[in-house]
Amino acid sequence: VPFSAFVPEVLAEENVVCVGGVVMKKGDYLPVGATETQESMPDEGYAFYNGSELILNDYSYTGDGFYCEEKYDKYTTIIYPTVIYSKNSLSLVINGDCSLIGKHASYTTRAICSDGDIEIYGNGRCYLKAKRPIYAVGKITVDDVFLDIYSQYSYGIHSGTSTIYAYDASIRIRGIRGMHTYVSDSNIRFSGCDVDISVSEMGIFSSG
Repeated sequence: VPFSAFVPEVLAEENVVCVGGVVMKKGDYLPVGATETQESMPDEGYAFYNGSELILNDYSYTGDGFYCEEKYDKYTTIIYPTVIYSKNSLSLVINGDCSLIGKHASYTTRAICSDGDIEIYGNGRCYLKAKRPIYAVGKITVDDVFLDIYSQYSYGIHSGTSTIYAYDASIRIRGIRGMHTYVSDSNIRFSGCDVDISVSEMGIFSSG
């Protein structure tokens, strides 16, 4: 079920992303550690959303991020806690030294989640740690960036319906599982990459 089936209306709008539990719209800056956005550029690490790209400049976050609660009788189920969420396709630019760590105990916790495609690029490095660090319903593209991933439960990079592409990127995955595409006509493609996967269960699994 897409995450967007559960999120409040503000996150279902176009040109909106959620970073560390904070809703960001076009032109918003989010300093490291902040719980509210601002209009001016911070002096140090921050996230910035320009309406088409989410840009991380030496940005780091550790915490539960955003999540929804579904109540069933006396029980409450936590839905997909995630550090960065976008209903639409997400273009993520990594500059400097960044980290995204999802701390929530739910096995569905993600560092980056999109109901569309995810494209990650830039000249920096990003450390990602969560139960399921990177998940997209659509395709995932990693281009000329360094991703250092630790998967605590399932796949470090997982596409639900499409292909994973990596170009001129450095990808390091540790933890439980590596990379996965789900549907039969999808696959995983590398070009000019440095890939280092050392996990306890399954390294690369493509259904295509």
